[in-house]
Amino acid sequence: PGLADDAADRWAHALPALPAAGTPDEAVAETTRALNRLGFIAEIGPVGDAIAVSGCPYADLVADNPVICDIHTALIVRLLDQTGQPVALEAMNVFPRRGVCVARLNRPDLEPVRTIGVGRGRIVRTPPPEGITS
Repeated sequence: PGLADDAADRWAHALPALPAAGTPDEAVAETTRALNRLGFIAEIGPVGDAIAVSGCPYADLVADNPVICDIHTALIVRLLDQTGQPVALEAMNVFPRRGVCVARLNRPDLEPVRTIGVGRGRIVRTPPPEGITS
């Protein structure tokens, strides 16, 4: 982690600082644009709580150097921090498909109306928040 954080710091400082974002949506959009400028193919998920990252310019090197994914993860943390919004990287899902990752974001402004889970093959419903009907 120390190596990845140091490398991400150097990379983030070498880039133009992201502008302060007025909203969490703008923070995610600015971060996504920065990733695209760096050579990735980054797209915001439909809800705005994830950034799909593909086309990794370093995909051929990752198998022998998995720290590259750690560096990219730390870089996304720094980019989001620069926006000044309460959007944080919750997890980076790295998939076996070469160069495909999903940055899962924690956004306090986005909460599902309700969650329907599955436990032991059965649907487990959680009640909607008070005042919301479904």
